[in-house]
Amino acid sequence: MINNLWLYINNFNIANFTTLCSLMTGLSSAFFFNHGKYDTAFLLIFASGLLDSLDGTLATKFNCRTKFGALLDDIVDTVLYVALYPVLIFLLFGDVLMFLAAASYTVSGVLRHTRGICYTEIKRQGFPTTSIAYFAPIVWWLFSGSPYLTQAYAGALVGFALLMQAGFDSSFYDDLKKKF
Repeated sequence: MINNLWLYINNFNIANFTTLCSLMTGLSSAFFFNHGKYDTAFLLIFASGLLDSLDGTLATKFNCRTKFGALLDDIVDTVLYVALYPVLIFLLFGDVLMFLAAASYTVSGVLRHTRGICYTEIKRQGFPTTSIAYFAPIVWWLFSGSPYLTQAYAGALVGFALLMQAGFDSSFYDDLKKKF
């Protein structure tokens, strides 16, 4: 018990705190989505993305990069940018096109983060899943009230899904097959 507590305290630093703030900010956006306050929700999504971009920079600047921090960041990214936000966007529009677009983005994001968790020593390649935190609010503010809002989201989600997969070679899948 004491060793587990010490491990937790030892891994708590400014970068991991920023990652947790990103998580809390991102999850609070779901509350505002649920209550129909979309401008506030998208502003919180954008703030969450900024905090997520900042955590790695802080870890490098203050020399507090850890495997725990990398794993925490991957988990938070998966929860927010791969699972929560595409689902919220789907629920906002609720049609088949948006379901397929959100599903393609989610599957690509899960594959990207699986690679990151299995191979923490490799440098990230491809399109970051965090990009949805910047994309979603901008599209909302540009196309709000437009009949093309659903198509803009669907097209961008599928495009981002393809970009996430484009930066990786197939050796990851070969190695994964060998493990299982």
